[in-house]
Amino acid sequence: MGQQPHCRSDEESLAVVTTCSSRKAFTPEPGLEGRSLAPGSLDLVGSEWLRRINEAKPVCRAADLYKGRGFSYATRAAGSGRLFTISAGLGFLHPDEVVPSYGLTVSASGADDDIFTKVRARRSPAAWWAVVNQSRYSSPLLEAFAGTGLVLMAVSAPYLNMITHDLQSLTESDRERLRIFLPGSHPVVPAGFEVNLMPYDERLNHPSSPLRGPLTDFAPRAALAFTRSILPDMPTAGPTAHAEAVSDWLAEVVASESAALRP
Repeated sequence: MGQQPHCRSDEESLAVVTTCSSRKAFTPEPGLEGRSLAPGSLDLVGSEWLRRINEAKPVCRAADLYKGRGFSYATRAAGSGRLFTISAGLGFLHPDEVVPSYGLTVSASGADDDIFTKVRARRSPAAWWAVVNQSRYSSPLLEAFAGTGLVLMAVSAPYLNMITHDLQSLTESDRERLRIFLPGSHPVVPAGFEVNLMPYDERLNHPSSPLRGPLTDFAPRAALAFTRSILPDMPTAGPTAHAEAVSDWLAEVVASESAALRP
């Protein structure tokens, strides 16, 4: 199931984890969209979805499947490192995993492929994750921590909630390497991970900011800003020092006419 953990050189040890996107390089096969499922219990819907994706024909690497601004920002943030994807349809994806295309989400956005329009149960992304994480394409979250560098998690709130149990199983040393980027002015993180949250807020969209954009791609934009403006000078700092540096940088953005990012 999925890729086996392996080591990387220090220069490639940075890992970025981001949310899957609805835009894809390939059109899903018939039956590989959430809207095509019959309503039922979590077990029934989940079992049928797993059967379909496990029998589907893979079409490309996970790193090449997703399109859109947000995924592009995440790719740039990862640089020569590794870009993992939290997929509501396939599980936790290593960038080199060859996967099928699909259409499914856990975001309550009214999308046709919202799985909770089919599951007859309380909306619980974590419960769905326990099912889809059994797919043959899914790797352990710990694969993102296989190197020695930081792990930048640039995700939406529903997807962070979906993997809370996996996060809570991290060791203290792995937690020290985690940096979380979320959209919104008052994001909520799982208990115990408050120190890992990098405090990017609406100032990232200030007229002087070099990385303005919509809320939908806020988290990966923030991660890119972090890799360009914070990480080069503080590669070994802890999460508290990094958070303070982010706050200082945002204050400078507002105070200056034009903030610059490193190339």
